[in-house]
Amino acid sequence: PIFEEILFRGVLYTSLRRRLPAYVSVFLVSLLFAFIHFDPGVTVNLFILALVINVLYERTSSLLPSIVTHILWNSMTFLVFFSLMK
Repeated sequence: PIFEEILFRGVLYTSLRRRLPAYVSVFLVSLLFAFIHFDPGVTVNLFILALVINVLYERTSSLLPSIVTHILWNSMTFLVFFSLMK
């Protein structure tokens, strides 16, 4: 999560945001984030997650809320997956 947030929000989003309106930057980075994970079963969920994280970053100008949200998402995904394996 930390590396992805630095890459997607810290580098990519920030670069696009300098050139494009916030809503366009949020949409494009969210779309890329969802598709880069190569999992058609959760692409929509990852797109929505990325929208939320991008808006958090836009409003706070800090990677910390984005990193925490991403870590929480991954933790919940792991716990659900682990609980289904029993």
